Amino acid sequence: MINGNATLLPNVASANRSPLYDSRAIATTTVVGNSYDFFGQITGGAIGRETTNMQQAFRLPDPNSFLVYGMRLVIIGAQADLEALYQRYVFQLLLGETVFIEGPAEFFPAGGGTSGSTNVTSGAIVTNGVPATNGTFMLPDDCLVQINPGDTFRVRMLSSVGYTTTAALFIRVILDGKHWRGVRG
Repeated sequence: MINGNATLLPNVASANRSPLYDSRAIATTTVVGNSYDFFGQITGGAIGRETTNMQQAFRLPDPNSFLVYGMRLVIIGAQADLEALYQRYVFQLLLGETVFIEGPAEFFPAGGGTSGSTNVTSGAIVTNGVPATNGTFMLPDDCLVQINPGDTFRVRMLSSVGYTTTAALFIRVILDGKHWRGVRG
């Protein structure tokens, strides 16, 4: 153990509890379509670590693997947009073409950040969930999802009908878990 949550196998691999995340910023009065796949962006160029920590689209670099403990959504925007997401969209974790986790947006609280605020000039800004990690969606130990080297994965935001945002909207998908990284000699 290193720092209480990391494992080291000399000359083989190291692991620590570290999330995978990907984000989408949507401008005011933008049509949000029926489907969007998270974890397809990669860092580099105009896309920084504040947006995603993916190095390859829809997969981990070899020989990395990831054990998914849970999933969270950070949604920041106007109350009308949050309500539209709740009413219209489900989120799915897919490994290959198999759905491992599925639920409406409110099923995956953020577990951190602002829970609500008001600004006189721009109206109310809200997010989903109380800023407490014990309020997040976590899988039971016998249902953890393993992403192996070479596996493709994504979180899909899916609806039968899209909508148009009333204000700027930010969505971040976070996969909580244990990230194994190969040690290079």
